[in-house]
Amino acid sequence: NFFAKNYVEITEMYRLYSPVNSRGGTHELDYIELCKFLTETEILGEEHSNVILRIFGESHVRGTKSKSSIHLQLNQTEFFVALTKIAAYKYITLHRRENAKMRKRGVSASKAPIPTVPIAVETIYLEHILPVLEKMPAGSEMRAALSSTDVLLLFYQHLDQLCTVFIKYSDSNELSEESATPIGSMTAKQFGIFAKDYGFLGSEERLNRAQGAKSFLKSLVCITLREVRQVFSASQHDMFEDDTEEKKS
Repeated sequence: NFFAKNYVEITEMYRLYSPVNSRGGTHELDYIELCKFLTETEILGEEHSNVILRIFGESHVRGTKSKSSIHLQLNQTEFFVALTKIAAYKYITLHRRENAKMRKRGVSASKAPIPTVPIAVETIYLEHILPVLEKMPAGSEMRAALSSTDVLLLFYQHLDQLCTVFIKYSDSNELSEESATPIGSMTAKQFGIFAKDYGFLGSEERLNRAQGAKSFLKSLVCITLREVRQVFSASQHDMFEDDTEEKKS
């Protein structure tokens, strides 16, 4: 019930971190990306790296696993599995370990009830994930803005210019059978070039040196390469309709 209720939000979190180390892909989450997700949301620190690696490997439920789980990648469903295991470890396993340590020292253990797995998952969402979602570069608020009358009217008024820009940067795709990019689509690399050419992309060094009102304002309109990949990732649909059959008919 939790994942059904918060599917959109959890999916946005998955898409926020899946392009961190994979150049904008939205369908796979590797070990480094999972670690960044856990540390940046303050769910688990680096001292739990061995447990994170074990959970990462256990959450990969597709086919045959490689010799080293660190080389695996999780799809969205497996990310949900990993999140459940991580919540259970953080709020149940660690809680029990702490109580056991206290009893060994002759100290009264905590009387706080140990949560169930569903409650642990919901707690990790409310305490660690939701605050990050509210600051995402693209997500539910962005989709709400895109569907607003003002934004749709702005797109309509400048549709020809927007299409020209899109075609300019997406037209370099190699039209071959081996190409993984559908015709009429823009790759993460092309989107990054677009962001750089139009002045949206700012270097980490320039942003860190921002001082004074003017520099601060400038830093607000410049985003990092990582944020460009995250926006690209969050802007993609779960699937696209293949109109090949329609063209044949």
